[in-house]
Amino acid sequence: MSADPRPDLDGVNFNSDDYNKLPLVSEAEALFESQLKSAGLNRAELFSQLALLFYDSKANKPGPYAVYLIHRHYELKPGERMVATDTSTRPSTEFSPNIVPHIWSINEEAREFRFVSDPSTHPPPPPREFFSKFRSFLEEKRIDTLGICYAENDLKDGDIYEEGDGPGDRERMVTMISELQAGTDSYEVVWSPRHDPKSQTLIMAVRCCCNGVGCWTTTIGSVVLISLQPNTIATIFGVCLMRLSLLLRLLTLVSHPRLFRMLP
Repeated sequence: MSADPRPDLDGVNFNSDDYNKLPLVSEAEALFESQLKSAGLNRAELFSQLALLFYDSKANKPGPYAVYLIHRHYELKPGERMVATDTSTRPSTEFSPNIVPHIWSINEEAREFRFVSDPSTHPPPPPREFFSKFRSFLEEKRIDTLGICYAENDLKDGDIYEEGDGPGDRERMVTMISELQAGTDSYEVVWSPRHDPKSQTLIMAVRCCCNGVGCWTTTIGSVVLISLQPNTIATIFGVCLMRLSLLLRLLTLVSHPRLFRMLP
């Protein structure tokens, strides 16, 4: 019997080092846009072609899976996995039959996990045929930044989930908001099909966005590594200059009072 070509669909061989090599969400966003440009597509064009694959035509409703922008937020320690429980996702070393994968890369490798009360009633992982169609579609366009996750089909049209920083160690929290409340600095990370009432066509709508410090920082214990955006660098540089100026004025006041009076 030949070996199953699906390498880690159930997350049995999950490796935290592989997870840590994933791009930050800001980097994944930039890479996705670059790959779209190389393919001569925009998001609307790409997702319009994917919508039918993720729509359950027999049940006439969105299927159990959604498109996911593959990324990470925090670095994991050896033996850790990102596990979602209700509205919180954080590193965990727990292994239980109730912890199942819910995000996969294009190569069918489990990337993040979720705690479920009854695995027998949880939707099964994406079938081999489904993954094969999805992968073939993206490989033809040389796009490898997207994966698959379970869809949150309890969302009403016009609502999305927003993922932000939580109070715990390397924790992400999810809240339901209106699309209009999404910040301009948020990154779109999950899309699933829905009917557009204006065009009366099937489209892939944003179902989750993420923001917060976790979009560009990684932490392991007390170590914090920051990948800064250009506007953040400019802000920090300006604050440093202001504080340096105040320090120089204070030193001048202490050592040369007369000279201090001549400063503008």
